Amino acid sequence: MAYTDEHINDCEFFLGKGYKEIHLYLDQYTKEFPIALYLDYHRTFLHNDYGLAIIGNVYKEEGYKAGLIHIFRDYMECPIQFLPKDIVLQRARKAVMYYNNYTGG
Repeated sequence: MAYTDEHINDCEFFLGKGYKEIHLYLDQYTKEFPIALYLDYHRTFLHNDYGLAIIGNVYKEEGYKAGLIHIFRDYMECPIQFLPKDIVLQRARKAVMYYNNYTGG
């Protein structure tokens, strides 16, 4: 689980902008489902194509990429800045597929 600051740093590194509002949006359900109790259950709501569609409608392509980077970082659970940008965005789709089917179990 990456903290908001880590997501911001990743996006600044890959996209040149932090997109804090996108990271707060994607992780908004951690308030109702604290990680200490529910682990990554909060990801079942917006860490998927549904959440990315909303972000893409509001923030367009760059915001969509920020969402992908956020989801990929959570999926990898380790720093990703050592990877090339095109690999991150490509492999992020695999992370989205995982969360599309994830039920919190």
